[in-house]
Amino acid sequence: MVTSEDEKKELLKQVFWDYNVQSTILLDILEKRREKFSHVDRNYIINRCFNYLNWYKFVSLFNTNELPAVLQEINYNEGKFKKIGSNTILGLEFAKRFLHKQTLPSAG
Repeated sequence: MVTSEDEKKELLKQVFWDYNVQSTILLDILEKRREKFSHVDRNYIINRCFNYLNWYKFVSLFNTNELPAVLQEINYNEGKFKKIGSNTILGLEFAKRFLHKQTLPSAG
């Protein structure tokens, strides 16, 4: 599910409401057309979006081909991600395995 550039900019504006940076710059960083702005780089944007957006809005920022690599960039062992629950981490690991077409554990 790929969202239009305007919709992506709006999502980024919502996530970075407390930053004085244009959503166009954030989108350029996210889509690898620009390396960084101040301390904000692609990894920072991905992690912040993962923390602030619901799953469907988060995945709408990326095309399905790049999503497995994006999920690998999420570092939930640092910063605010120490506070997320084990169910969220388990769900993220499940999504990574599913998108990489790895064997999934059975329920039980």
